[in-house]
Amino acid sequence: MITKSPVLRRMLCFVLFLLMTTTGALFAQGMIAGKVMDATTGDYLAGANVMLQGTTMGAATDREGIFIIANVPNGDYQLMITYIGYEDFTAQVSVSEAASRVVMDEIKLNLSAMSTEAIVVEGQLEGQMRALNQQRVAPNIKNVVSREQMEQFPDYTAADALRRLPGVYISRDQGEGRYVHIRGTERRLSNVKVNGEELATSRQEERYTQLDIIGSNQMASMEVIKALTPDLDGDAIGGTVNLITRSAFDYSGMRLRATLGAGYANLRGTPLYQGKFSYSNRFGVNQNMGLTITANYDRTDKGQHNSEKEWGDRDDINGDEIPWALREADLRDYYNVRDRYGFGATFEYRFNPMHRVYIGGMYNNFTDDQERGRSRFRFDRGDYAPGGTAVTDARNVLISTQRTEIAIQEQYSLGGSHRFDQNLLDWRFAYSKASEEADPQLESEWEVRGTDWTIDFSDPQFPQWTQTNADEVDVMDPEVYELQGFDWRHRTASDKNMVGAVDFKMPLNLGNIASELKIGGKLRSKEKDRNDTRIGYGWNGDDDVTMGPYSFTQTSRDFLNNKYIYGPQPDNKKVEKLFNDNLGLLNSDGEPVLEGEEDYWDSQGQTYNAKEDIYAGY
Repeated sequence: MITKSPVLRRMLCFVLFLLMTTTGALFAQGMIAGKVMDATTGDYLAGANVMLQGTTMGAATDREGIFIIANVPNGDYQLMITYIGYEDFTAQVSVSEAASRVVMDEIKLNLSAMSTEAIVVEGQLEGQMRALNQQRVAPNIKNVVSREQMEQFPDYTAADALRRLPGVYISRDQGEGRYVHIRGTERRLSNVKVNGEELATSRQEERYTQLDIIGSNQMASMEVIKALTPDLDGDAIGGTVNLITRSAFDYSGMRLRATLGAGYANLRGTPLYQGKFSYSNRFGVNQNMGLTITANYDRTDKGQHNSEKEWGDRDDINGDEIPWALREADLRDYYNVRDRYGFGATFEYRFNPMHRVYIGGMYNNFTDDQERGRSRFRFDRGDYAPGGTAVTDARNVLISTQRTEIAIQEQYSLGGSHRFDQNLLDWRFAYSKASEEADPQLESEWEVRGTDWTIDFSDPQFPQWTQTNADEVDVMDPEVYELQGFDWRHRTASDKNMVGAVDFKMPLNLGNIASELKIGGKLRSKEKDRNDTRIGYGWNGDDDVTMGPYSFTQTSRDFLNNKYIYGPQPDNKKVEKLFNDNLGLLNSDGEPVLEGEEDYWDSQGQTYNAKEDIYAGY
């Protein structure tokens, strides 16, 4: 029972004390409300600072430019509105028993210090000013990226747009932003929300969310909250990223915007595509209904060359230690085709200016198709000459992988906001689901032994190696490589979040200090599962298989800007056919041609189902 908890008992007593000491003032005092907007464009100005001069009473405008100053004693006041980049606004207002509710509709502010010739940058400057004003009036430490700012840059994901904020670092995958790090903390210490509620993650092991799935076009703004308040979830030591979706009531009229873009990837010689669409409008008898629709699509078709070295102590053929020998060199050739598309929609209905309900959702799909080649020069499997500048009887390994990962992220919400006199009640339900499935991935490994090399360390960043017995076994000839085996794996993961929350806020006057009391509760239910299967297959056929019939014939001589020669590599489609044609067959001894053994550490050890329920109040 609640009454058995000393802490909750004290909290309830404190709340009752506040209510008893302020109830009389609440009903005896008035209210001043209004809506602030741009005089030229008609856009609402969020984050405007509204004060009654000579008092501590004031408010800040919300995303629709609305402010409410509650518990105002009867009397005459000078109301002042300030907004960065705009001229100050002042007006005389009077609150009395006969006129206890003062409503100032459509207060229009004029831009200041902006030349009429600066039309080209006007949208960007106004967007920046909106973000700065929202940061200024926030009760905690946060940074904001506005819609106008996002539209000025070619950032097609939420991660790439967030990297422009101070104190935010984005870790990348294949050159694209993926995870957010706030104030130097690791990514698992921050959470990601949509309209204030946690977003499910498609990752297999982690709780944190990758942000390269979500298109920036779906957002009205993005907040990075660096200091938590009691009404926020407490699982964000680093901070919280809050993605705020578009609303038709963010604008005074119909908005339609479409963007097309293209680029070129020089390494692969392939085009890049990007398209965005957004529509919002208000309709109905009193424009009390609003609809917003967004869509986005982009394709990146890129390649990457990579070189990795492994250094360490080794003994030469005389038993003397080489203190810093080149043990292994890897050349890696990545080819990624990424398709990303998303849809979002929100419908809002307003019974009157005091009561509204909304329903909305978004769907995002991210497909990553990758071919990955790896050429391993395993010098440490051979014999080093004194000084480590020559190696005999080494090994070369070629590994090729093709995999397709599909990540899906969905979020749906239903909620409402109701103002009863000067008090505000918010409620919401949210459901978020994310999943990732990797199509069965097949990796093949091919090896050749007995290769001899000389190594040139004149450029330690890019050491060079030259084969000295190419006339016997040429590593550029695919026929010298023998099949060692296959690695087959398949994995799926999903995450589901269900949230129900309610918040109640009422104004208070503590002496001469304007304050507010906020009470709320939340239930969050989460379920996450993962299923992995990994099997290694060794080749056990009657005859050895060489890579010749299953390879690309070409080699790359401009690898890392002509630093190395890369090749050859298996043809993944031919290799897949080789695997499928022999799976389940027996050799002349009655044994499987492909002898499989499950990797239980990666299979059973990483398969799980987890559930949690969280009940919270403040």
